[in-house]
Amino acid sequence: MRLKKLLLIKTKIKISKTLKISVKLIGTILVCWVLINTISLVDIKYNLNKCDIDILLLSFGLTFFCPFIISSRLFLFVKIFQSNCSFYSCVKSSMSGLSLNLFIPARGGDFIKIIYLKNEGRTKWSDLANAAIWERIFDVFALLFLGFLGSSLIGFSKLSYLLVFFILTLILSLLLLKRLSKYYISNSKIYYFFASSNYISENPTLTFFAFVNCLFCWLLNITIMALLLHSIDPKLIFLHSLAATPPSILSGILPISFWGIGVRDGALAYFLQGITTPEIAISAGFLYTALVYWLLGLIGTPFLLFAKRKPKESNPIQN
Repeated sequence: MRLKKLLLIKTKIKISKTLKISVKLIGTILVCWVLINTISLVDIKYNLNKCDIDILLLSFGLTFFCPFIISSRLFLFVKIFQSNCSFYSCVKSSMSGLSLNLFIPARGGDFIKIIYLKNEGRTKWSDLANAAIWERIFDVFALLFLGFLGSSLIGFSKLSYLLVFFILTLILSLLLLKRLSKYYISNSKIYYFFASSNYISENPTLTFFAFVNCLFCWLLNITIMALLLHSIDPKLIFLHSLAATPPSILSGILPISFWGIGVRDGALAYFLQGITTPEIAISAGFLYTALVYWLLGLIGTPFLLFAKRKPKESNPIQN
């Protein structure tokens, strides 16, 4: 009976994975088809060829700082959850996660990386998983805040109002879910997730530095995008990227395409409409994907290949 139950669970997991991959494949094809039929591929090629090489190399160099910022961010969050993992183990885990994002192109590597981190410390699986989830939540708040700051400074009033709406909606949703989990769905994973917020309130200093790290991490990504945009269209400045990049990155999180291709680029073109052509925005978005996703993924591949797992590792579901 137990064997049949395990086989049923495995079958459901395989079906779920196949369905998710199918949705992303179809979504990627549809998004790319829409873009191909609405933009000029000739202009895209022209934009890529006319990039300012010096600025492109600068953005290439800045990309190599991303893994260190990402690793320090992970280190701060696992420390909030009382982990004894070293910074070097966070570097290895983060680099493995970046590489996994090449093969699980939906930011899945950001969560699976905790498997490698678990081998380096004695923290519970649940605490590491909650740390990874709170890390993503802080990232969303950081992106919303930076997007609001940029759109306010450059005068994108509609976008700033929209981002304020999302900030308030996210805060209210978290508060509502926490209350519901306490009174209606206690003893569930959602309840224990919100209960883990006690770690955050009990470590205000670490939490503050973790959020500052999130801001710095995404400012670096916004700067890279700003350089890529400026390398193609010199009239585009940093504030344009500060306003348009955060909401476009958040759009790319939607699980409807591989690596956010098409969705993030299309959103960037939408938020920069009237300032530059869609072809320029999409060209910069493609270069951003190549640097921040593919290049860093390739750099992280050796860490993934040589990551060693303990032979008698306990099952995370049991913990």
